[in-house]
Amino acid sequence: MTSAITPFSQWVQTLRYDIMNILQSYKNVCVHKAKLACLCTELHQFYKVLSTKAFPSKPPNPSEASQLRNLVSLVSNLRQIYLSFNQNRSIVTLMQSPPQTVVDNLNNFRNQFNKLVMSLKLASSEPCNIDLDQQRTDDCADCKQIVEILTNYIKQNKLNKEHLTELNKRLSEYTDNVNRYENEIHEENAPAGNHVLTSEEVEEKMGPLRKWQVKHEDFELQKKIGAGGFADVYSGYQKSTKKVVAIKKLHDEEFTTQTFNMFLREVEIIGTLQHFAVLPFVGVCLTPPFYIITEFMSGGCLFQRIHAKDTRLDGTKKTIIALGIAYAMQYIHSMNYLHRDLKSLNILLDADDYPKVCDFGMSRTMPEDDQKTLLTGGAGTVQWMAPEVLNSDPYDKKADVYSYGIMLWEIMTCEVPFRGLRDVQIAMAVVGNGSRPMIPADNVGRLGRFIKMCWDQDPSKRPTFDSIVAAFESGNIYYPGTNMNVVTAYKTRFNTKTDQVTPTVSKVKSKNLSPESLIEQLKAPETMQTALMIIASKIKKKKFIEEISGNKDLIAELIKVCEDCQSAEMARNIFIVFLGISKHSKILTIHQFQKVLAVFVQFGNTQMVEILEFLSGSMPLLEQLKLNNVHFTKFAAFLQSSDISLRADATKLLYKLIKHNIYDRPESLKPILSFVIKNSNSDSIPDLLLPSLKVVNTLLPLKDLYAAFTSCGIFQAIFSIFTTKQSSKVTKAASKALSLIINKVDITEEELSSVILGIPEAVNKLSTDALPQYVAIFAHLLRVQTFYKSLVNTSAAAECIGSILESKSNAAVLLGLKLCFALLKNESTKSLFATISESYLKLVTSTIAPISAVASACLIQSASDLSILLNKSIEKFLCNTLSSENEMTLNSLRICGAIASTPEGAYFLETKEIVKLVKNFVNSENGMIQKLALMVFAAYSSSNPTSKASLEVVDTFIAAMKFEPLQPYAIIFLSNVVIHPDGAIACAQQLAIFGNALQSESSIVLQGALHTLIRIVSCPEASAYIRDSTPIIEIYRVVNDHLKDNLFSTCVDLVSGLSGTVPGKRALGETNLQEKLKKKLKKLNPYDPLKSTVLRILARCE
Repeated sequence: MTSAITPFSQWVQTLRYDIMNILQSYKNVCVHKAKLACLCTELHQFYKVLSTKAFPSKPPNPSEASQLRNLVSLVSNLRQIYLSFNQNRSIVTLMQSPPQTVVDNLNNFRNQFNKLVMSLKLASSEPCNIDLDQQRTDDCADCKQIVEILTNYIKQNKLNKEHLTELNKRLSEYTDNVNRYENEIHEENAPAGNHVLTSEEVEEKMGPLRKWQVKHEDFELQKKIGAGGFADVYSGYQKSTKKVVAIKKLHDEEFTTQTFNMFLREVEIIGTLQHFAVLPFVGVCLTPPFYIITEFMSGGCLFQRIHAKDTRLDGTKKTIIALGIAYAMQYIHSMNYLHRDLKSLNILLDADDYPKVCDFGMSRTMPEDDQKTLLTGGAGTVQWMAPEVLNSDPYDKKADVYSYGIMLWEIMTCEVPFRGLRDVQIAMAVVGNGSRPMIPADNVGRLGRFIKMCWDQDPSKRPTFDSIVAAFESGNIYYPGTNMNVVTAYKTRFNTKTDQVTPTVSKVKSKNLSPESLIEQLKAPETMQTALMIIASKIKKKKFIEEISGNKDLIAELIKVCEDCQSAEMARNIFIVFLGISKHSKILTIHQFQKVLAVFVQFGNTQMVEILEFLSGSMPLLEQLKLNNVHFTKFAAFLQSSDISLRADATKLLYKLIKHNIYDRPESLKPILSFVIKNSNSDSIPDLLLPSLKVVNTLLPLKDLYAAFTSCGIFQAIFSIFTTKQSSKVTKAASKALSLIINKVDITEEELSSVILGIPEAVNKLSTDALPQYVAIFAHLLRVQTFYKSLVNTSAAAECIGSILESKSNAAVLLGLKLCFALLKNESTKSLFATISESYLKLVTSTIAPISAVASACLIQSASDLSILLNKSIEKFLCNTLSSENEMTLNSLRICGAIASTPEGAYFLETKEIVKLVKNFVNSENGMIQKLALMVFAAYSSSNPTSKASLEVVDTFIAAMKFEPLQPYAIIFLSNVVIHPDGAIACAQQLAIFGNALQSESSIVLQGALHTLIRIVSCPEASAYIRDSTPIIEIYRVVNDHLKDNLFSTCVDLVSGLSGTVPGKRALGETNLQEKLKKKLKKLNPYDPLKSTVLRILARCE
């Protein structure tokens, strides 16, 4: 750009362009963001100033041209700073420059920029002032972020040694900066607000709050439902009222001056505000732990409901929510308060989806003179903050109206305002550009224009809440699909000076209460409601009810009133009247009953408690009907009531309806499912939990609801019951439900994983009585195929289940071991549960016989190397338990059997003289003990067949051959010990027993007998003891049958050995072996080694 000919205005245009480039560059900045954002805000304001001023079109003079050139260069250099902190270059830049460099560079820029701008008269005041307090706050935040970034980057280990050293140095510098800043801020704040109050000071200051004081013991904390910097929020239960409450529990049990003032202000405001659309206040606990208690709103948070695209929030409900919030804010402003944090997150919905404004932690009292200059500074959440608040300008009640306008847009679009933008971007857009969320083209009507009025940039052009209420009440403003009759009913019910649903009827005067007179009054529109109120007020009086209940004309007229019902107030009186009548007389026809039921459908809400009792007492009429989705949607509201008794009554009624099939189709029951399930978890009190479980068990067989059950999280809800101590009735009902769920409902891997990870907590929390019931549930889960997959995919699953084995409940430990054994038997989970073999080993030596037995089984099943058993503790355990026959004997023998199966184990049993103890049980009268002892020796003899202990029990094993169940273990043992001459001699004298064994159907016994006989006859010492040919003849006879099968080779070897003895040779003549052997000989290959053996046998036959 040639300064001699470039117009002044073009220089300014270039400057504006470069500033805009900086603002755009900020989007990619990833470090030092707070400081650079602050400078962006200042530059953006200056950019707007340049846009509003006119500059000369002629070239600047030489001095101005030089300054303009310097100014453009200065801005261009600043952009390079912004670019150096983008994602690709930030680490290198941080490595090259100490922390203070950025602060110094930005301050130098501000000084030079201000000097040039003021010299060129581009602005009336310096655009970029240095605010040291703001700079410190921003730099502290930036340094914290950089410490986190550098720490993570160093952990990735991608640097060479030189760069790593430099980066560690920078990390240390930024950490020091953070510590220095925080110390400075702490020291400055301490005198003003961080003085810790003594208990005496707190006691004195609590005075104004004592009128709202309640006692800790009246409340039971349940599940944490929210968390914040000042307090956590829990759902809870008030014992005296049987109501569900929300309990805000403060983190600290002592107050500073600042935190006490926050606490005091919030309690005073919420305690003072009493309005149907403001969250009802229950009380405050004034001793540690400090509680602020409100009613619990089961409808949840408006933000979550609208952004989850909740289809239950139709146009009518959206209009009622908007009107209800407006009513609340109209009242709050009339009480001279500003909310200052009005947003969808601070709107709760009750069981009927009516709104309640909450969270008054940011609220303030308006000055009496209404001078908004006294209220400045940011308050609230950026997406909902008015531009004047964002810009730290004075503001008043209209700031709340702006926030309300944003909420109206949220309710309309079900979108998050300014989604994806950072706070600083939102602030710049709202303040600088007047940006707002986009109103959809199909909503640019009255509602769209009204929203724009509410969020107008100029606060004076925004409506008051009085005007907003009037607009909704008149029907001029509403959401599409709104039923204005229902909105009117809401208005009529609530928007009165008191919040009473039922009018005061005691003051209504009437001299004539005869049925005839009442009929006439009900017929006249001007007296209809008064007559209805009179009947409702007198209905409990015996004489009055006796007089009217049988009057069919009066009943008919009351039915006409049902048809003309126009408000919730009338509806409740109708239910009061018909409840009283139904208790005295069953006079209603099915047609009349349907008319009453229609009133419930249109106007019913949770305040009409009489409807439940009325319907419960009208089962004969209900059985003639089929209720639909609309009816059950109405019932769903009662299941969310903060009054637990009301929830229980509604649940009991639903049980009757479902049990008697009073519904048109299973899908119509879906509106109640999620709420029944919520009431069926561990947080519910028994009075509600048991009837809820009965409903669940009645619904579970309906296959059309299986998918809905899965989506409602029924498995986790029912499972949670077993994580707390419950009555036997509850546990029985929950077990039934869980069994049905496992068989019929899909359980997701995520649900199973959550349950698995929760085991250690349950083990620590549950009593020794309750824990076994909890563990037993996992046996049911073995039937769920995804359970095994969840175990494999869940980190530390084996350790979680293994925590059961460390509990103090022996019953739970035994169940846990059985569960582990089942999982060890499954191929997909065997290796996983083999990793906790140390836990099994610890329990092997338990003095509780069943625990020791199953632990041993688990250890044997899991251990790839059984040497884990060869230790001092096992030695001591076996020596103690095998010293005599006792309840531990069986398990100890099993352990010995496992140990004996390896050479190392056999050596261990011998050297520790444990095998001698086992010998004492081979003749036990207890059949199982004897069997196990024989099995131990069978395994032991494979590694140590010639031991003294083995030889001493040969006769016992020979005797055991006579008993078929013991034959497999006996023959294994004997086939081993006949290797020793003494063992072979003992067996040689009992050939008949082995001959009988050759006839066994067991291949183990048959082949074992053959090998044993071969080893006997091959032992020279034993051959001398073969003297009788009778058993040999029987052996030849049996062998003759096996010459044709795959045992031919073995049989030939046996006959060859036996025929080498005198009795054996003599016995050959008594059989027809010769003929069969000749036939076989012809089929043998000339080179078959068996040919010579067969020829030798045939030679002995001659």
